[in-house]
Amino acid sequence: MTHWIDQIEWDKIITQIKNQKCVLVIGPDLVNYPNNQSLFQLLCESINQETDLQNHVESSLKHGFEHEELLQLKPYAQSDLIYDFLEKFYDSRNEFDAPYQQISQLPFHLIISLLPDKRLQNVFKETGTAYDFDYFSRITGQDKPDLKQNPTKEKPLIYNIMGVLDREEAVLTFDDMFQYLQNILFNTPSSLPTKLLRAFDNASSFLFLGVHFEKWYMQVLLRLFLPNDKNRRLKYSLLRDEQNHDSYTFFAQRLELDFLPVEPQDFLNELHKRFKEKEELKVRKRVFISYSHQDMEVAKKLRDKFEAENISVMMDEISMPAGEKVRNFMKKVNEVDKVVVIVSENSLKSPFVCKEIYLSFKNHKSLIPCHLDMQFLDKNHVPNTRVLITDTLTEINRLISERKAKDLLDPVSDLMQEEELWREFGVYLPEQIAQLQGSKSIAIGGDNYDNGLQQLMQNILL
Repeated sequence: MTHWIDQIEWDKIITQIKNQKCVLVIGPDLVNYPNNQSLFQLLCESINQETDLQNHVESSLKHGFEHEELLQLKPYAQSDLIYDFLEKFYDSRNEFDAPYQQISQLPFHLIISLLPDKRLQNVFKETGTAYDFDYFSRITGQDKPDLKQNPTKEKPLIYNIMGVLDREEAVLTFDDMFQYLQNILFNTPSSLPTKLLRAFDNASSFLFLGVHFEKWYMQVLLRLFLPNDKNRRLKYSLLRDEQNHDSYTFFAQRLELDFLPVEPQDFLNELHKRFKEKEELKVRKRVFISYSHQDMEVAKKLRDKFEAENISVMMDEISMPAGEKVRNFMKKVNEVDKVVVIVSENSLKSPFVCKEIYLSFKNHKSLIPCHLDMQFLDKNHVPNTRVLITDTLTEINRLISERKAKDLLDPVSDLMQEEELWREFGVYLPEQIAQLQGSKSIAIGGDNYDNGLQQLMQNILL
């Protein structure tokens, strides 16, 4: 028997994804659940355990219509209470995190979600990946304005086509479903955004992951995704193995879809692997800005520019004890791609900046120095700074002796950590100044800022 991997035209799909010709549609069976249950079955179990909902949701029908995955509410049900519960329920579904992170790294330009929550949006936000978000309103229908811009792989659109929970516009009941279908199918002009319909029309392929095609309303919605010129489309629907094979045969003939008995996560793993091998994943660059707090204004200016260019930034903006600050950097430096150090008269006198430069070299991190002034080229800098270091150590030792005189049991650990930091500063200072003098430091001070910033961005994105 041919392996499912060999049944897919991977090169064609990858090319269409890169050319913004492939639409991804995700449903609730994107992931596996305990005991082979469906997401709706888990929801029903959770409702059954919530005593506050017993006066709002019909339990006699297993909370509704299980096959259609729709709830049946009691006549005087409080929708806000039900929506609050649903938001908490979806927030607890951590199974989606891994596949969503993979999706955020793949260059899809349009992702249609059949789930009503914003977990996928939040994953994009947490990973610092650019995106747009919108949803179809079953209540307002065509009254919503069009999208601000066309979906692109640089800034993909996440579109919740079944509504959203946080605005109480999800499709929960049969009444909701009828209202939804009336608004999405029978309004003229169409209630869907024009730019979204254009993206559907321009698509050459669709990937349906974990979508329940056997549901009658899903068959109706398919007509939104697959216009009349279906023959030129390549459409793969990846459901779970437990799906009914009669449904496979029926829909494969009627809608010209290829149904493959494979887990959607296995497909995502394979697609992600192939993009990774081609080095074409959307992985956001991450930098740490090392600076003296006296140069905070410049550091924040760089941070804002980097983030506007979709570069993730880490920097310490608060004062903290010496040991904690060093430990914090040691943790963060392993998470970033490059370290940008702002070299100035202020930072050259900072033992923290010195330590961060040392740890960057030690951890083989790419270090990009950019200078505000030419102090690092001053031949007297090292001897002058050694005087500062000696004076500081003398003062620290005086404070240690003073505190010990008051309490012999005082470990003075804070001062000991600070003393160690300043001693290391004195040891590494000559070597680090020599490294900075021999580096291609970028001038960002005064009139050099705009040109220097451009060079800095090029170095980060390399």
